[in-house]
Amino acid sequence: MLEEELITLHAEANTASLSAFERVLQHLSRLAQEEEYWASKRRDAAIAVAAADPMELIQVRGQQATLEIEISKTNKQISETRTELQQLPEPRWWWIFTSKHEETASRQETLTSRLNQYAKQRERLEKSLQKTSEDLCCIEKDIQQKVEDTRQEVTRRRCIARERLPIINAALQCLHDDPSHASAGPSFLLQTGRQQLELVQDIQASLRSEVDDYSLEQVPFRER
Repeated sequence: MLEEELITLHAEANTASLSAFERVLQHLSRLAQEEEYWASKRRDAAIAVAAADPMELIQVRGQQATLEIEISKTNKQISETRTELQQLPEPRWWWIFTSKHEETASRQETLTSRLNQYAKQRERLEKSLQKTSEDLCCIEKDIQQKVEDTRQEVTRRRCIARERLPIINAALQCLHDDPSHASAGPSFLLQTGRQQLELVQDIQASLRSEVDDYSLEQVPFRER
């Protein structure tokens, strides 16, 4: 914290030691750099950063994959247990003279209990998978929205930057042409730069109109 305060104080001291011309020049140059950054910013690169998978998405995808594997294993266990149940021998009348009846009944009870446990386990896993899938869908929607917001923001800032850059460059030119304007501050120079640009645009529009009128006058009139 102390180091940050010292850096801030040092920067303020450096700024205070600058002349009015240097301060205004520094301010306008910083504005120009920022707008140049946005004007040249690649939208695809910004969108790629916004679309990068966050750690939360990676974790949820991992959970989903794990649950799908567990459900697959449980389904296999259920299938094997059902097969084993179906393969139990049919009771025979002569089993009453042996322990075969009790052994088969005990085995059937064990397999049935195991089958019920697997079914409950699969139900729990499927509920967890459904919840995980819903969470994953929400995260993906958030990322899509972030990408769209980034696309719109970059497009908006690029348009603004392309409008502001000529004004800032005109203000810088005014400052270099007459350094005494620094005493009026950056706002005055930016307003002056805007006015000069508007004047140039008006002159260019007037010249284009005159050229168009001249071109029409040169078209020969043909009588029918």
